[in-house]
Amino acid sequence: MSNILFIILLIIFFLLGTIVIPQFMLRRAIKQVIAIFREHGAMSPKSAKMLDEMDIKQQGMFSLKFGLRDYKFHAVQALMKSEIIKETDDGKAYLLEDKLMLLKI
Repeated sequence: MSNILFIILLIIFFLLGTIVIPQFMLRRAIKQVIAIFREHGAMSPKSAKMLDEMDIKQQGMFSLKFGLRDYKFHAVQALMKSEIIKETDDGKAYLLEDKLMLLKI
C-alpha cells in the first residue's frame, strides 16, 4: 500500500514540476513583461526599445544551473507569437496595447 502511495505522490510531484509550476511562472512573467514595456514606454514603433535595455535577456546554460529560471524572455516570445509584442526592423520591440486588451490577464 505504501509503495502505491509513494508512486502516486511521485507522479503528482512530477506533474507539478513539469506542467503546473512552469505554466504559473510563465503567466507571472507575462504580467511582469507587460509592466516592463509600459514602464519603459515601449508602446509604439517610435518608442520601441531593445530587450537588453529593458533588462530582458535570454538565460545561458550556466545561469540555469545555478539559479531559478527567468521566464521573461519566454514570455516575450509567447507575446510575439500572439502578436501582442511586435519587433521593428532594427530589432527593437514594442507592446500593442489594443491587442493586449483581447488577452485575458
